[in-house]
Amino acid sequence: MHRSFDNLSNIYRTLEYIAFGTLLQRARRSSLQVFESHPNARVLILGDGDGRFSCEAILRNPNISIDILDSSQGMLAAVINRIRKADSRVLERYNPILGNTLTYEYPFHHYDIVVCQFFIDCFASAEANDLIARLTLALKSGGKFSYVDFAHPKLQPMKSFSKIVLPALYGFFRQTTGISDRQLPRIVWPGSLSCSDRAEWSQGFIVSENLKKGLAG
Repeated sequence: MHRSFDNLSNIYRTLEYIAFGTLLQRARRSSLQVFESHPNARVLILGDGDGRFSCEAILRNPNISIDILDSSQGMLAAVINRIRKADSRVLERYNPILGNTLTYEYPFHHYDIVVCQFFIDCFASAEANDLIARLTLALKSGGKFSYVDFAHPKLQPMKSFSKIVLPALYGFFRQTTGISDRQLPRIVWPGSLSCSDRAEWSQGFIVSENLKKGLAG
């Protein structure tokens, strides 16, 4: 079997629900608030999975346009299918891009909002921070960077729980998708980004941060 996220495109939601119920989707939805200050935003989304977040975002915000970058053709097809079933008219505001997120040439100061959800954790610390720096350059001054991902809880019992679950998740995704990393990256946010809102779920096992890019960034 060729290892790729294509292998999960038809079963992604089912697997997620079996493992975490609605927890991950509730965390994703925290990013919806960034559109309140940017109702006409040009948006870049990485790590949209089967498209539940982007579908809700584009339906709720009639003046935004979304670029979604993904290396999996199957995942992009799943998103298109979801949006088409919800309202095919909004597809004109949705632009799927098939490409490698690490080597893709992001346009400079182009986006009002960048969203990364359960995606940065696929990379080692050096790759993750290099990618974040490049995405920050693609963000306009005053724009928002919305980040949702797993983290290391500091409190019990989730601290012990995460030490079991995270290695299991990495093992599963290495076997099915071909990612090479084995642990969460250590994120260092660029100095041009400042956190405007932060939330946690399950004692810090999942975190979301909405960061604003400075006007001089």
